[in-house]
Amino acid sequence: MKHISKTLKLYKKNLLKNDKFLNIHIKKLWELILGETVAFYTKKIVLNKNKVYVSLSSSVLKNEISFLKKDIIIKLNEKIGKNLIEEIIIY
Repeated sequence: MKHISKTLKLYKKNLLKNDKFLNIHIKKLWELILGETVAFYTKKIVLNKNKVYVSLSSSVLKNEISFLKKDIIIKLNEKIGKNLIEEIIIY
């Protein structure tokens, strides 16, 4: 059982180096952390150079999320397993 655990950790570590995988993973984590409603109004999420760019179709949500950026960054990094995300940019 320990061999499987080590193999899975290594696999996850290698996946986190893949930009395409990370963008998919960030989208899923975004919905997990912020919920289905926010995910519905989220039009685009892109991870680029430790910054997450998020397009939201609701101005109310843009305002609310701007106040929660630090907490969201902490939660995303916890789920990823390393301090990857430094900033969230809402547009």
